Amino acid sequence: MIGLDNPGFLSRLKSSLKTRLYCSEITKALLLTEKQFKPLGPYIETLPVDTPTSLTVTNEVTGKEHSLLVTLLQAGHCPGSVMFLFEGSEGTVLYTGDFRLPVGAAAQFQHLHQGGRLVINQLIH
Repeated sequence: MIGLDNPGFLSRLKSSLKTRLYCSEITKALLLTEKQFKPLGPYIETLPVDTPTSLTVTNEVTGKEHSLLVTLLQAGHCPGSVMFLFEGSEGTVLYTGDFRLPVGAAAQFQHLHQGGRLVINQLIH
């Protein structure tokens, strides 16, 4: 994975009209306080925490569009840290990165359950 301060990452964002860096409001604010991340500003889009948001993403090779719901869930790792819950026609994926939850806290995430069942098809860390 290329770091956010790598020139190749910024070039990738600049080369596409549709590629964005999604994060929480707090993460954006923290990133933009650092000089090396300021050029990312125009490409950062914030999503609300605990609110399913409909997004359409485009495969830049095929041009095919995919609609999905994205919900940011608090990860508890550090200020602004979130887990991304992706829900689409091919299933549900929770991307966690680093997280810190007390025992039993996952049961409180309403977006992870439906009818008393866990709805995740895949967990990516």
